[in-house]
This record gives sequence, structure tokens and C-alpha cells, in this order.
Amino acid sequence: MRCLTMSRNQPFPLLLAADLPPAGVVLGALGVVIILFALRPRPQPFRFVPPRLNRLVVRLVEWQLPWLLRRLMHVTRVELSDDDLARLRALTRERCALCPNHPTTLDPLVLFELGRRTGQPFHYLGSVESFATPLARWLLPAIGGYSIMRGTVDRESFRMTRQLLAAGSRPLVIFPEGEACGHNDLLMPLQQGPAQFGFWALEDLAKVGPLPPLRLVPITLRYEYERDMADEINRALARLEAPLGLAPATGQPSYERLRQIGLTLIAAMEHQYEVRPAKDASFDARMQAVKEEVVARAARMLGVIFKPEQPLLERLRQVFVAADRFIYEAQPASLYEHALHHRREREIRALHDDLWRMLRFVAFRDGYVGERPTAERFLTVIARLEEEVLGAAHWRGPQRVIVSVGEPVDLTAFIESYHRDKRAAVGAATHQLETALRAMLEV
Repeated sequence: MRCLTMSRNQPFPLLLAADLPPAGVVLGALGVVIILFALRPRPQPFRFVPPRLNRLVVRLVEWQLPWLLRRLMHVTRVELSDDDLARLRALTRERCALCPNHPTTLDPLVLFELGRRTGQPFHYLGSVESFATPLARWLLPAIGGYSIMRGTVDRESFRMTRQLLAAGSRPLVIFPEGEACGHNDLLMPLQQGPAQFGFWALEDLAKVGPLPPLRLVPITLRYEYERDMADEINRALARLEAPLGLAPATGQPSYERLRQIGLTLIAAMEHQYEVRPAKDASFDARMQAVKEEVVARAARMLGVIFKPEQPLLERLRQVFVAADRFIYEAQPASLYEHALHHRREREIRALHDDLWRMLRFVAFRDGYVGERPTAERFLTVIARLEEEVLGAAHWRGPQRVIVSVGEPVDLTAFIESYHRDKRAAVGAATHQLETALRAMLEV
């Protein structure tokens, strides 16, 4: 893959103010202000953002893609076998939804590279938060993206999705986990949206003729470092130890240092949320208790009632939905109601931050690194800890992305059972997709 070359510390040509005429200085400063304004998130009532694919913009992004992958993700290579590329090209000529695992927030860049290699731009279904800035609301639709408020009855987004799948003019990318799980080789339970959207599209197609195939395509993205990361792991551990009040432990094994950081962190979270663990409680039990307490607090504040025996992840998603509804709903009309809403919104946004903290640790467990102490597992866990302790994770590299394309799930094979029991058929198709993804990640 061709890559643009430039200085690590100077990604854009730099002009000094002394080299510019006064008018140029003013215009340059004005341009910086405009760019910063366009990049600034501004909370506003949610409005559906439809796709407005612009091939010129797609070509411009494709031209910059090698630089974007290197600069944002430290990715030097996207590897896809000839057989998988041929399979993907064949599938993109039919009705399909591409369903990748979601280890990082920037995975759509890798899917964009796959679109470049197949010669066909994709559509992308993205959460409403992705469209928070004016720049995103212009750029993402131009390259095929459109919005959805996750977990709600977003009728406009649902209608657009079934129309795109029924039309079949180009593949639609849907991340079935719903959120980036943060782990390279783990998969969160899939949501049933992709299968349900596909069945709705088949219902529309049945009205005009024989049913064509409509497939859910499992795709795995696996990130691997291209050099020894032992020194980087030790530096990262030292950066985490300092703010946690831990003495530098450079002489200890890296795994023991990592585990001590985790134990210190969970103790601080227990203190914050007033969780009192049993004296002999395991790390996993203590982490689970903190998650349960945060989700329970959120449910009380938002008035959410859970079903009996509902799994933690489903409860976490449910309170997320309730918080999103409040944040992105239409603003009240009167000034007084607006002031009350704004006060309540600040409380909900603080709660939202706590929920995101728990989501970071949804697949976090003791022994994950110890059973297979690879650089990828070490740095995946370190990244979650950096987000919590330092406020942001470091992207490290160089790394490559290994992409695999699995055997698709043809929803037409479930259509008769769908007519008998819609919920069971959606669940069965989702289970088949999840089984395929898990098997591909375990290879």
C-alpha cells in the first residue's frame, strides 16, 4: 500500500508568520479559528443525518488514507489475502451488510480501505455521537455515513437502513457489537439490529418479486504490533504507577506491575462508589460489584426498570439508551423549562461519563493477560487503564491490521422460520453471525 511520507513532528508544511504578509497572517489565523470551530462538539437536539455520498470527497479521503492510517492509528499495513479480497469483491456486487468486530473506535478507517480495494464505496451506520461536530456532519455523509440513535426507535434511520439493504447498490457496514469493545481478540454479545434490518429489507423485496440473497458478512480485524514492545510496555506502566501513588517497580515482571495497578485502581473505584467487597473477594468479583453499583445508580436516576436476570451488558446498554434519549431529545420551548433541562442534562452527562467508564471494563477480567501475555493483550489492557487514569489512551505502533472475511449468513435461509416466529429467526441469524465471528477470532 502506497504511503505518504512526511516528518513525524511536522505533518503539514509549516509557514512562519514572518514569511507572510500581514494580510496572510490575518487570513491564516482566521482559517485556524474556523477549523477549530468546525471541530468543536456542540450539544444540540438530535436530527437524523442521511448519507449524501460524494465521489469526489471519497476519492480525496482515499488519497489521504495511507497518511490517516499512519497518523491516527500507527497502522502501516492492512493485510487481506487474495482469496478474501476476491470473496469480498463478489459479495459487494450483491445485497449485503458487512459486520466486523469492533476493537477500536477508528475501525471505520480500515473498512474504508477495504472499500478502496474493492473499487466500491460503502455506506456506514454510525452512532449519533459520531456526528457531533459541524465537520463530521458534513464529511461523514459525504463518504457514505449516516446516523442512528442506538437502542431507540429511530424511524428515519431504520427506514434508510432497510432501503439501502433492499436497493443493494453498495454494501452497508454495521458494527454488530454496537460499541468499540477495546479488545483485539474478544467479542461482546452482538446486538440483533443487523439481522432485523435485513429481514425488514426482505419483507420489502418480497412485495416486488422473488427474494434475492441478502447476506450478513462476518469480518474480523486483528491488530498486531510489528516490533518488540517490551520497552513501551514498561514505560506505559511507569506512567500509570505515578498518578496512582505506586512506587516505581522497574525490577518486577511486567505482569505483576500491571496486576498491582489494576488492584489499586479497583480499590479507588470501590472507595468512590462506596462499594465494600468481601475480604476474600476476587478481582473479577470486585470489578463486577463496581459495575453493578454504577448501573444501579444510573437506573435509579433515569427511572429505568430492568427485567429479572437481565445480563449486565444489556442493563448497561439500556441505561445508555435512556441517557442518550434525554441528552439528544428536542429542547423544551420555554426559557424556564430550558434552564431546568440544562441543569438536568449536566447531571445526566456526568452519569454518562460513569457509564462509559464501566463500558471500558466490560470485558476486563483477571488473567486475561496472564493466560496469553502478548504485547497486544498487554497494551490493550494498558489502554483501558490509561483512559481511566490519564484521561486518554496512547495509540502505539507500528502495527498492521489482519483482515479476514468469513462465510456469510444468508438471511433468506431463515425466511420461512421468520414468518413463523420473527423474534426466534432474528435470534438464530444473530447467533450464527456471532458464532462465525468468535470462531474467526480464535484462530
